[in-house]
Amino acid sequence: MTNPRVLGTQRFCDDIQDMIGFAPGYYWRFCWKFAAPVFLLFIIVYGLLGYEPLSYENYIYPAWANILGWLIAGSSVIMIPGVAIFKFLTTPGSCMKRLKILTTPWRDTQMGAQINGIVQSESTQVRLATPETPNQAPVEV
Repeated sequence: MTNPRVLGTQRFCDDIQDMIGFAPGYYWRFCWKFAAPVFLLFIIVYGLLGYEPLSYENYIYPAWANILGWLIAGSSVIMIPGVAIFKFLTTPGSCMKRLKILTTPWRDTQMGAQINGIVQSESTQVRLATPETPNQAPVEV
């Protein structure tokens, strides 16, 4: 769900085409772009509107137990906005510049750079890098 949102649907489809040999159809693009976010939003809102305190048969757990449960559940999720806020506050530049830097995919910032022996040119074509030292003949032992 996150990949089409961060990369963009077209880039995500291009990546899938590189992996499986053909591009996903319009159904999948529609689902990634519109249907899945709407369904997820509906599920979250419906779950929050129908919230009831935790109970077992006739016993209703105390408020501190419900709070502890929400804290445990939220402890794994709170890092996502926490790191986003931290990165936003520590990245140099104006607010718009920081937002642009933090929402640009990493590979778009590495145009023309060599990464793990692969060079990505300005035209976004990927090729293998040439070795910087000439190949030496294997030594027999």
